[in-house]
Amino acid sequence: MHYLPEGVAGIGEMLELGPKSSTFCGTLAGGHPVATILSLKQLRKKRERADKEQRAAENRVLFGRSKKERSRDQWESAKAEKELNGKQLE
Repeated sequence: MHYLPEGVAGIGEMLELGPKSSTFCGTLAGGHPVATILSLKQLRKKRERADKEQRAAENRVLFGRSKKERSRDQWESAKAEKELNGKQLE
């Protein structure tokens, strides 16, 4: 359970999360705790996005060649093959 930090006086100061936030933590006047309201769908999506980004970072390390580098290597291998075929005896 989360409570108001020291120096926060009222409910107006607790709503610093923004108008579209669905999370509200703290205590009401008199010290009564307030429940945390969470959107499980949003939390699941946030976790999936983080997992996807981590997997993408791992793939960038493993397969980290840009399209320009791949096309340059393909062009160089095609050029070498043409030169080799041009020097071939029949």
